[in-house]
Amino acid sequence: MDNSTTGRSYFILFAILLISTIPRIYGITWGLPSATHMWPYHVDEPTLFFGLKRAISERSPFIAFHGFWGGLYYYLAAGLFGTAHLLGLIVLKSGREYYLNNPDALASVYLLGRMISVAAGIGSSAILWLAGKKDKENRDVYWCSAFILALLPLPALMSHIQTGHSLAALWSTLLVVALAQNDNSRRSELMLGLIAGAAVGTEYAQGLWALPMGLLTIDRSSVKITLLRWARIAGVAIGVILITNPGIVLDYNYWREMQISQSKFISPGIDKSFILLGRLLGSFNPIILLFAAGGVFISIRNRSKLGFVVLIHLVFYSIPVLCTGNIFSRRWNPISADIAIMSAFCIVALFRKNKFAGMSCSFVGLIALLISLIATFTSFTDKDTRDPSREWIIENISAGTSIGIENWFFVPHIPIDRYEITRDEFEKRPPIWITSQENAPVPRQLKEAGYNQIALFHRPVTFSGYELNEYWYPSEIRYVNPDISVWEKK
Repeated sequence: MDNSTTGRSYFILFAILLISTIPRIYGITWGLPSATHMWPYHVDEPTLFFGLKRAISERSPFIAFHGFWGGLYYYLAAGLFGTAHLLGLIVLKSGREYYLNNPDALASVYLLGRMISVAAGIGSSAILWLAGKKDKENRDVYWCSAFILALLPLPALMSHIQTGHSLAALWSTLLVVALAQNDNSRRSELMLGLIAGAAVGTEYAQGLWALPMGLLTIDRSSVKITLLRWARIAGVAIGVILITNPGIVLDYNYWREMQISQSKFISPGIDKSFILLGRLLGSFNPIILLFAAGGVFISIRNRSKLGFVVLIHLVFYSIPVLCTGNIFSRRWNPISADIAIMSAFCIVALFRKNKFAGMSCSFVGLIALLISLIATFTSFTDKDTRDPSREWIIENISAGTSIGIENWFFVPHIPIDRYEITRDEFEKRPPIWITSQENAPVPRQLKEAGYNQIALFHRPVTFSGYELNEYWYPSEIRYVNPDISVWEKK
């Protein structure tokens, strides 16, 4: 590669990193703890600290952590928090009292935790650039897909949240590239085992990669070679999983209990499968999905190894996820790179056949993505509905009134020293009930129980003043600006 080509490739890398960074940093302070609410507005963000708190209380790092996140995510976060604390960037305290009096200090901790998601999101696009630098045959596809991935709505949104989803998606992107560039050498086997182990060590659901990896590493000439190859890859992967998750062995009973508790989220149903399938549209944008469908056809026609790897992962990941009955669009985050690569196959093929057609489709795709992104992230920068609804309640509801709530993450954080809060006890029929679209009881139940709606706080997702339907933004945006209703007993 000559100097001019090298300079061009690094300019493209700079552009990819810049375009990836902007939608991941914009609105990053959304919903952080403040003087009005100690907890962040996203329900899953405290999960990280629940796990770390248990490690502190048990006085051992070799435990099974809370939830379905693997130990690698917890250890990485703990290392980052500890280093930042030593450098004086954040303040870590074991008790709640300090943070109750210093909410900005707690906000800084959560903001740092979100930076793991930001870095993982940017890193995923950088991986595709690096893959293109190595693979000349698919360079245009990789580099085009890096730009697309940088602008896809769902991965950009997930980078604003302190969870392991973005980190898991990074490992998934790396696995796609490693399998596509696999040459069946011992070095490739080692890399596949390391990446697969890190993926499962971060998020147990990444174990869905096992079947695609098995199919893509078969040696057609010998069953023995295939079995030995699988054994080596599996051995490395299991080793990484156990090193990053020692609690699986040393704290097995708790780990097992955690996995059983997560099984409550599995409730298969054909209706739920269709809901999740429909949420692909909002997660990745309808126009981009149309390009991706074209990319599937083109990659099959061209017998592309990269396309085959992506297609295998799409199929063998999507089917189990659709069967779980889990309707959260974040379940699609691990296939973000797959969608970007398939879309790039389509756009690159159009460019090679007709530059005008390629430019036109690229322009349409860019405009569609910008509409989704701008609409989504305008929601992050606006005042969350929980804030004005809280102010309205304080101004209009008398102190000492009994107020009922169902799920406190989706309703305004009401001052407990001013009101009597009744949680999850609708049968007590408090004079005021506050709910959101995420909560029970539903409006029909409230009306039947003799309640009237006296206030509604609603902020739709809009672009240039026009309200968009759910096909233009990820359903995960439901954590931002939930509809808040205030009901009064007749």
